[in-house]
Amino acid sequence: MPFYLLETIHELAQDENNIILLGRKVEIDVANLGYFKADVAACIKNLWPSDFHKTIHYENTKLTFDVYKGKCLSPSGEYEEVYMKLKLGCKGEICVEIGSFHL
Repeated sequence: MPFYLLETIHELAQDENNIILLGRKVEIDVANLGYFKADVAACIKNLWPSDFHKTIHYENTKLTFDVYKGKCLSPSGEYEEVYMKLKLGCKGEICVEIGSFHL
């Protein structure tokens, strides 16, 4: 069972400015796949409840991520299964923070 409501994640992903890539590694992974922020937002908007994989709670940082494995339309026009760790929040604002994004 996801920690965050997928409907809320979908709503926030309507505006790519609500998508935050957490850290340099995530930025590199997204770039290596040839994706732009709009592509990442599209992937998130296309997630289904059945794409949910698991919830991860990190005790040391008190962060909780929902993990999804969803099909994304790549910039090359092919569908790929992408592993995404998502959470809501961001310094008082509501946004989708991405902790992982890779094949």
